[in-house]
Amino acid sequence: MGEVCLKGVVVRYGEEVAVTLPDLELAAGEQVVLLGPSGSGKTTLLHLLAGLLVPSEGEVWVAGMNLAALNESQRDAYRRGKVGYLFQDFYLAEGYTVLENVLLGLGLAGIRGRVAENRAKEVLKTLGLEHRLGHTPKRLSTGERQRVALARAVAHRPSLLLADEPTAHLDRSRAKVALELLIHTAIGLKATLVLATHDPWVVGHFPRQVEL
Repeated sequence: MGEVCLKGVVVRYGEEVAVTLPDLELAAGEQVVLLGPSGSGKTTLLHLLAGLLVPSEGEVWVAGMNLAALNESQRDAYRRGKVGYLFQDFYLAEGYTVLENVLLGLGLAGIRGRVAENRAKEVLKTLGLEHRLGHTPKRLSTGERQRVALARAVAHRPSLLLADEPTAHLDRSRAKVALELLIHTAIGLKATLVLATHDPWVVGHFPRQVEL
């Protein structure tokens, strides 16, 4: 069994089948792009891998754990320790600085104090944001906001990195920079990367595509 494995996964809302997903197996460190129209199940698959959603049928395995068999607190612990999630809308805390946003994410992962501060500054410097540490999100460009969201997603060094339409708000030049940062960050972490998109341009940057 690979690092990530889906078997016979069906998601229902009430009696209605919302999504039936193909079986999927990914090796540790593999990078894959999910593509398909709206409603095909891309975000649902990411939510299943993040432990935010439990399948109605089937199994979702990550790092040897069947997420469907975990209780809510166990899934919370799994998510804090092993998952980095880059949401399409960033979800930055507007009243906090760039540094504080990353520290909030580290705190949820149980990393605090000097260790957290040093790690947050390190990842922000790597992403070219060392001059923005004291700025609030409203003072940042869209591309900078996305880099803060990426820093927050990876500062705790997850083994699984999930990204939902990460280039949706960016023009092509900024999208290219963001995608390269995401891919190289995953490589640096040796993390498995699963990215959802409907943009054919993004698809060409990945060695493996899964159509939903």
